[in-house]
Amino acid sequence: MDPVTIGASNEVDPAVIAYLEDGFQKLQSDPNCKSLLKKHLTAEVLQKLKGLKTGTFGSTLKDVIQSGVENPDSGVGVYAPDAEAYTVFADLFDPIIEEYHGGFKRTDRHPPCTLGDPNQFGDVDPEGKYVVSTRIRCGRSVKQFPFNPNMTEEHYKQLEELVSGTLKDMSGELKGTYYPLTGMTKEVQQQLIDDHFLFKEGDRFLQKANACRYWPTGRGIYHNDSKTFLVWVGEEDHMRIISMQKGGCIREVYGRLVNAVNEIEKRMAFSHDERLGFLTFCPTNLGTTIRASVHIKLPKLAAGGQEALQRVADRFQLQVRGSAGEHSEAVGGLYDISNKERMGLTEFDAVSKMNHGIAELIRMEKALEQGVDPEVVSYIEAGYQKLQSDATCHSLLKKHLTKEVVDKLKNMSTLSFGSTLKDVIQSGVENPDSGVGVYAPDAEAYTVFADLFDPIIEEYHGGFKRTDRHPPCTLGDPNQFGDVDPEGKYVVSTRIRCGRSVKQFPFNPNMTEEHYKQLEELVSGTLKDMSGELKGTYYPLTGMTKEVQQQLIDDHFLFKEGDRFLQKANACRYWPTGRGIYHNDSKTFLVWVGEEDHMRIISMQKGGCIREVYGRLVNAVNEIEKRMAFSHDERLGFLTFCPTNLGTTIRASVHIKLPKLAAGGQEALQRVADRFQLQVRGSAGEHSEAVGGLYDISNKERMGLTEFDAVSKMNHGIAELIRMEKALEQGVDPEVVSYIEAGYQKLQSDATCHSLLKKHLTKEVVDKLKNMSTPSFGSTLKDVIQSGVENPDSGVGVYAPDAEAYTVFADLFDPIIEEYHGGFKRTDRHPPCTLGDPNQFGDVDPEGKYVVSTRIRCGRSVKQFPFNPNMTEEHYKQLEELVSGTLKDMSGELKGTYYPLTGMTKEEHYKQLEELVSGTLKDMSGELKGTYYPLTGMTKEVQQQLIDDHFLFKEGDRFLQKANACRYWPTGRGIYHNDSKTFLVWVGEEDHMRIISMQKGGCIREVYGRLVNAVNEIEKRMAFSHDERLGFLTFCPTNLGTTIRASVHIKLPKLAAGGQEALQRVADRFQLQVRGSAGEHSEAVGGLYDISNKERMGLTEFDAVSKMNHGIAELIRMEKALEQGVDPEVVSYIEAGYQKLQSDATCHSLLKKHLTKEVVDKLKNMSTPSFGSTLKDVIQSGVENPDSGVGVYAPDAEAYTVFADLFDPIIEEYHGGFKRTDRHPPCTLGDPNQFGDVDPEGKYVVSTRIRCGRSVKQFPFNPNMTEEHYKQLEELVSGTLKDMSGELKGTYYPLTGMTKEVQQQLIDDHFLFKEGDRFLQKANACRYWPTGRGIYHNDSKTFLVWVGEEDHMRIISMQKGGCIREVYGRLVNAVNEIEKRMAFSHDERLGFLTFCPTNLGTTIRASVHIKLPKLAAGGQEALQRVADRFQLQVRGSAGEHSEAVGGLYDISNKERMGLTEFDAVSKMNHGIAELIRMEKALEQGVDPEVVSYIEAGYQKLQSDATCHSLLKKHLTKEVVDKLKNMSTPSFGSTLKDVIQSGVENPDSGVGVYAPDAEAYTVFADLFDPIIEEYHGGFKRTDRHPPCTLGDPNQFGDVDPEGKYVVSTRIRCGRSVKQFPFNPNMTEEHYKQLEELVSGTLKDMSGELKGTYYPLTGMTKEVQQQLIDDHFLFKEGDRFLQKANACRYWPTGRGIYHNDSKTFLVWVGEEDHMRIISMQKGGCIREVYGRLVNAVNEIEKRMAFSHDERLGFLTFCPTNLGTTIRASVHIKLPKLAAGGQEALQRVADRFQLQVRGSAGEHSEAVGGLYDISNKERMGLTEFDAVSKMNHGIAELIKMEKELE
Repeated sequence: MDPVTIGASNEVDPAVIAYLEDGFQKLQSDPNCKSLLKKHLTAEVLQKLKGLKTGTFGSTLKDVIQSGVENPDSGVGVYAPDAEAYTVFADLFDPIIEEYHGGFKRTDRHPPCTLGDPNQFGDVDPEGKYVVSTRIRCGRSVKQFPFNPNMTEEHYKQLEELVSGTLKDMSGELKGTYYPLTGMTKEVQQQLIDDHFLFKEGDRFLQKANACRYWPTGRGIYHNDSKTFLVWVGEEDHMRIISMQKGGCIREVYGRLVNAVNEIEKRMAFSHDERLGFLTFCPTNLGTTIRASVHIKLPKLAAGGQEALQRVADRFQLQVRGSAGEHSEAVGGLYDISNKERMGLTEFDAVSKMNHGIAELIRMEKALEQGVDPEVVSYIEAGYQKLQSDATCHSLLKKHLTKEVVDKLKNMSTLSFGSTLKDVIQSGVENPDSGVGVYAPDAEAYTVFADLFDPIIEEYHGGFKRTDRHPPCTLGDPNQFGDVDPEGKYVVSTRIRCGRSVKQFPFNPNMTEEHYKQLEELVSGTLKDMSGELKGTYYPLTGMTKEVQQQLIDDHFLFKEGDRFLQKANACRYWPTGRGIYHNDSKTFLVWVGEEDHMRIISMQKGGCIREVYGRLVNAVNEIEKRMAFSHDERLGFLTFCPTNLGTTIRASVHIKLPKLAAGGQEALQRVADRFQLQVRGSAGEHSEAVGGLYDISNKERMGLTEFDAVSKMNHGIAELIRMEKALEQGVDPEVVSYIEAGYQKLQSDATCHSLLKKHLTKEVVDKLKNMSTPSFGSTLKDVIQSGVENPDSGVGVYAPDAEAYTVFADLFDPIIEEYHGGFKRTDRHPPCTLGDPNQFGDVDPEGKYVVSTRIRCGRSVKQFPFNPNMTEEHYKQLEELVSGTLKDMSGELKGTYYPLTGMTKEEHYKQLEELVSGTLKDMSGELKGTYYPLTGMTKEVQQQLIDDHFLFKEGDRFLQKANACRYWPTGRGIYHNDSKTFLVWVGEEDHMRIISMQKGGCIREVYGRLVNAVNEIEKRMAFSHDERLGFLTFCPTNLGTTIRASVHIKLPKLAAGGQEALQRVADRFQLQVRGSAGEHSEAVGGLYDISNKERMGLTEFDAVSKMNHGIAELIRMEKALEQGVDPEVVSYIEAGYQKLQSDATCHSLLKKHLTKEVVDKLKNMSTPSFGSTLKDVIQSGVENPDSGVGVYAPDAEAYTVFADLFDPIIEEYHGGFKRTDRHPPCTLGDPNQFGDVDPEGKYVVSTRIRCGRSVKQFPFNPNMTEEHYKQLEELVSGTLKDMSGELKGTYYPLTGMTKEVQQQLIDDHFLFKEGDRFLQKANACRYWPTGRGIYHNDSKTFLVWVGEEDHMRIISMQKGGCIREVYGRLVNAVNEIEKRMAFSHDERLGFLTFCPTNLGTTIRASVHIKLPKLAAGGQEALQRVADRFQLQVRGSAGEHSEAVGGLYDISNKERMGLTEFDAVSKMNHGIAELIRMEKALEQGVDPEVVSYIEAGYQKLQSDATCHSLLKKHLTKEVVDKLKNMSTPSFGSTLKDVIQSGVENPDSGVGVYAPDAEAYTVFADLFDPIIEEYHGGFKRTDRHPPCTLGDPNQFGDVDPEGKYVVSTRIRCGRSVKQFPFNPNMTEEHYKQLEELVSGTLKDMSGELKGTYYPLTGMTKEVQQQLIDDHFLFKEGDRFLQKANACRYWPTGRGIYHNDSKTFLVWVGEEDHMRIISMQKGGCIREVYGRLVNAVNEIEKRMAFSHDERLGFLTFCPTNLGTTIRASVHIKLPKLAAGGQEALQRVADRFQLQVRGSAGEHSEAVGGLYDISNKERMGLTEFDAVSKMNHGIAELIKMEKELE
């Protein structure tokens, strides 16, 4: 039946249409509504459907959506008023059905009804122990009637008569009685209630769908005599047919249902659709309409609650509910578990899935009942502790075996084989160097221990989530492949293998000896029956002769007993029983039996014929599978012992030689292979070297793709690598190489050039890429960089001459792409093209007031052509040779002749491109229909018209010219546009095509819709250049990815009053780019701006347009707010407030500092769009309270954007440098089980408290809250909290009407908050008090929520003691629960938004109340100085500005922004642990003799007039008294150890040393001021930057003539973390240090390779040689002697140098290591490069002492930070004519230090000076060397000028 549209007699009532339009607006504006109706009822769908009716019953869209409109909390929100509605309103129903029914698309078809044979089932619980009852129901609609909303009273009567009459004729076990609701007696009613058979009148959802009219007419209940069969008539559907009984006999229950349905169907026809199956009133019941369920008790599985049980049930596609249905609790541990799926499978399959899943759950429950041996549980718990405490362990097991997982799984076992968690983890526990660390002892383990396996699988297999499903096995057609190396030049051999586990056996750990024998018998018997090329021989390992063994070794076929990893997994028992090897006669097919998996099936041969190798594997697998079933899981694919092999189990590899590509080593080759998702190994496997340049390269992916696809990826990738290797073999013209090298020099020497090309074209990159070219077109690095070399003012400077260039020259392109595209790393992958549904958009400016025009464009390159620079005649010849050769080999019907077009010119390339594209465009129809104008031969009239339309593009600019992108102009170029001039294609301009859609106004839906249609049409005729990693490929890398630029020309005069820069700052909040009206770098003519999306990579096309759409909408809202203006009195207040603050000398607030005159003038007339907040609302509290520390509040969430010019600098200063360009990380609550109890003794921490603030998105902040807002907020929050369960369950106490008793109790509990203080009062945050305010706490008073205080919610978790795990865990649970019911105010840049900007970001304050009497002996200020080292905040026990009553302090995290929630708590946890360790050390006390020495030493220094040391200056009496009784926690170092050298040597310049790393914290009151003075003002609040060694290739030779610099030397110091510093080193420490360091150095290779010379036992000859080389260091001087740094000399000391004597390491001198690189001349690149390589290599073997604030820690504080001293020995006779002092004055300009040639305080022998960097702290290692490099260059330049 056709739908009825609007017309004369069938017109939809205007009132109905008005309801629909209002309903649409209501849904879209309700932020709490999350229904599928809201999501899929778009403006376009509404427009299309609002005038339609169904043919038979005249149902309208109102009938479909009314329930969802009136009940916005609906999950779905639609009903079908009659069967035709599913067709007439398909544009709404189909996407809802697809989303609800798991992807059932509009093109899918539900299978025909197949009830099947119920006798296939049995009793799922024959013991009757678990299943209480079974119930299977289906719904049926009778075809002749509409659905309930359209049923008349007469319909109901007729339906009842038909159905009841049919049911009354039932016989046998179905025989029973019909009870009409009309006129039902109380006795019958009570009996039906007692039987749970009576249904009630529909709920509010059905009521609003008009499904309950004429109640109870026509409704009734039928049940059989035994009460096991039930039919509801006229409830939601015409019939609900139900079969049920006690126990688990599914056969009987389903059999009864099938009989009943068949009987009923004989008397009436059911509503059924070929596509949707059986039709029902509610679309959630479509398809089979089957819900097959059991009521079941599973106390063990459900110990973790319903959510935990649901995770297990997910494996079987089952749904878990409480015993009373959806959203109910499990009363008495009884759960209702049913099938999830209703569509896309048969009725029989739906019941089968439930049957199978319930059987598995019962089996798992039984296994849990058996329990686990206590010794096994003890092993698991001890193993967990062992892993967590092992700092060297980085396995996935350690990461994912959390305390929660241990507690949940330690008592579980698999049913069939009794495997426990111990069996899973034992190998990883005993081998902490495992990468993964888990094995599956049997197939069931993947389900039983899913909470451990699933996250490991997800991380290892590239994001394969627990909700993902591996595709079905698809081996495909091997003949699709060929020989990847037909020449046989590169591929030595090909090998493809897969693993298979035989279903009837467990995995190796559970195999008995008998199992192995049976497995061998089964497999060997199968293999012996192989025929053809698979025919061969089986060789059992048991009883194998030496001759056979030797032959198998020679063939590389013999496998050994498992390594230590497999041994500890118990995978090698009964060796060699049941193990063996089968190979075919030609030795190209191999099966390992009983090795790691039951079978490893391997196909291999010489050369690269993948077709033959894979074909053989496929044949073998198919043959073997005929004789045995394999272990397979619907979700995980084929199951294997090790989870790394799951899925396809395929490893497809070649042994290959690629000498050119691999010239840079395996790591370099891996970077290329990454582009094709290939894994590179050495020829002997993982972690091996490439012997003879032979590499093993294989597919990376095993899960989430088919077997055929896995092999295809390897095949494609290897083919590409060979093509690249061939290109390298051809070499590059020497003139091209010379150009590249000269271009590099030109860029590096041009100080005005700041291009990304210059930055990333390092010497290393030049050397690596200069001889490379692309395989297909021979493009070189010159083609890539030429434009940027010739135009040094380029911003980027590179172009891709063809698509392959992005791979071949990836070492240049990748870092440029990363920097330009906002951090898109070489390991990132651009998402697949997703154009999405343009109808999701509307008109961003329906008034037409702001947006002048909208334009969205994308670029496309046609795959069969290179990019513009590469159209050469030679390419044509190569292409012709390749294609003609291929065509001449055709046979059969494809056989033919090739006719070359001799003399093809370069121009024909463009002509072919033009012909292809223009032909496609001429075929456009509809709104895309138009005309193509070739530039060649274009008339003046056409040219002028195109100029007038702004459609004509010019020949490329100088950047494109120099990239050779404009040759043969104008051949092959052209312009296409449609008749209405809203669709445009440029052909052959910069890219092959620029496809553009545009029109006046802001209707993004139409503009983007047109673009999408065009792209889809064009793509039908040609393939585009596309890369899996980079997206669509374009000539310029700035356009990669989506290639989308979505823009509007817009007028925003108010927002832009401060100019383009000011507008850009606002636009930055929405990731938009602002340009002038004529494009980049242009002005805004007439106030017209071009604003577009910034991002092109890492998001979909749809998302790119969405970001622009959202951002423009927000900017228009802000502009509108500005238009409304601000009350002049408000403006006067703001101006007066500014004056008041500036004139108040006592005011030091951040508000005063950052509220400049410029900011006032800019913001005083602005207001927020939604609530009209002004700058007065922001600053009023700070103006009225000039003693505020901050002084601003945000009256609503939008204020942070509108008033960003004030908020941003305040946020930056308060939150430790969080800049306006920074982005707060996404919310990451993390795993609370990573924490423990920070004070298990309970001696120091009195209580722990962690809180966060949350603002509810739908409300403004307090100043803008109305009384009604407060009431609504309270209702929402208190309602949510009242539903809390478990430990969060409690009571809500509203402040309004609170009794005195409740008030007193809350005061006693310290839970009651008061009305806001004067700061909040003046911010208008306390209005309507106490309306809408209240307090919630749980029963145990460990969880608290304040409602309506400063923020909408303060969520608080707390308890006595220091168990951070419990406190934070409770907070995380609460936040997650609350967020399910409401959305929080959150900003992508600022994190969670709060009223006060000090709480932004995480909003987390994690604190303890703690007693630290020793540390706090000097008062709160002293304690704060220690706490500063750990970024902690110290307050008194009553909060900020309070005193510490009874020595109790409140210590919390400082940082809230720029880190995750988990990290914020971690920092507090770590810091408190350290403070407790320090307190414990102080408790031990210090020897009185030591204290006496310290006091006497202080007196000695102060009385010595000749002493000028920093020690004397900063060792004040106060410091002495504070520190003299302190010692370090780990080594007990005292202040004496710190100062002794300086006391005994009063001529010291500094006078202190750190005896161990902790000393810098414990004795910070002495070290910090010394560090500040020595290191140029490095304050105690400063932070040294993270280690950044940088790229040594950024440097060159500072003296290429070799005239001035005699030698260069760069050194750094390193302390090894596991050892103390020298004064605390024992003799054993020195020996261990020497062993560790010398062992590491002996493994050095390349230019670092050398010899270690220990001082102990050194011969005179070696000693003399080291003296001659100036390498030998002596025992420490008197300064070091008195610091006790020379004990046990020369034990553990030694010298290492490389063979060329340019690299040196001193071991055990002043620091553990002095690492030194040096050579003659001034090549800083080589010297620093060598140092960087050495440091990186050494750090792989040991951890260095490092502090977040001070950098690398060293014995002497003068070397802290970078520890870098970069120096040259240099002759500068002219500059030094006035002596060293004069030279120092010049050097001071560049922060350089001048010494004599023999070091500090020496003379310059022969005019030779030692000049080095001064700074070591507060800059990076790279910057330290850069300063020396720059300064020396400048000094040489000055010297030359003097000459």
